[in-house]
Amino acid sequence: MNLLKKIQFVLNVNCRQASQLLSDKSERPLAGYERAALRFHLFVCGPCRKYALFLLILRDVMMRISAEPNDAVHLSHESRSRIKATLEAHS
Repeated sequence: MNLLKKIQFVLNVNCRQASQLLSDKSERPLAGYERAALRFHLFVCGPCRKYALFLLILRDVMMRISAEPNDAVHLSHESRSRIKATLEAHS
């Protein structure tokens, strides 16, 4: 991508593109112009800032859950039965 296109991308990234960059950021390092575009968009867009914060919190919670022993998280028999019945009713 040439310099002019990179500058246009940084200045014109929309919410859909920003959310894709947030997703990509968790899977690979972003290119410099992608990081700049995301930072600029998050600076001017409150809803996307909230979404980015939500993703950070979600990632943190998931990491904490995965660090706990498997037997620390369990469902009661009633909960398992209710979930099973709901799944069977919708399949």
